[in-house]
Amino acid sequence: MSIALSRLRPAEPAVEPAPVRVDVVKRGPMVRQVRGLGILVPVDEARRWVPASTQGRTVR
Repeated sequence: MSIALSRLRPAEPAVEPAPVRVDVVKRGPMVRQVRGLGILVPVDEARRWVPASTQGRTVR
């Protein structure tokens, strides 16, 4: 018994139940709006084609 107890890993840290929200996952649109200062300009040397499931573009 003492051998089994000595091989146990430490328990995961406990979390207070107040800040934790439990809900059901729902399928639907996920809208993301990003704002920032400045101009987004592609750098020719660092340009790479990356496959994405959403459309996007950069304009010079």
